[in-house]
Amino acid sequence: MRGDEDDDGDDGEDRAPEEDRGVPEVADPRDGDDRPGDDRADAACVHEQPCREAAFIRERRLDRTRYLLENTRIPLSDIAVMCGFGELSTFSRAFRRSSGVAPSQHRRAARERAASLSPAVA
Repeated sequence: MRGDEDDDGDDGEDRAPEEDRGVPEVADPRDGDDRPGDDRADAACVHEQPCREAAFIRERRLDRTRYLLENTRIPLSDIAVMCGFGELSTFSRAFRRSSGVAPSQHRRAARERAASLSPAVA
């Protein structure tokens, strides 16, 4: 064995180009079984994802509105804008659809609950 040779047994000829090293191969999802209906299932997933994301965002916005209604005295129109609703009517409709009551009724009920839980001041 000479000191100027690599002893790893790799002559370098089978190496991948620099940009390809370390990138695992990914199977093509179209390979394999082509059962009828797969295209429809794939299309449904593609179309459902934006709907799920929109519903998630809407629910987080409504969660924020509930918090603000219950814990602040910020006017409803300001809450609507703060939480990303373009108009008070859009906010009110979305809130009513989600919770079954108008935002003002929710705020009133939350205040009544808070007042009934706090100790009476003599």
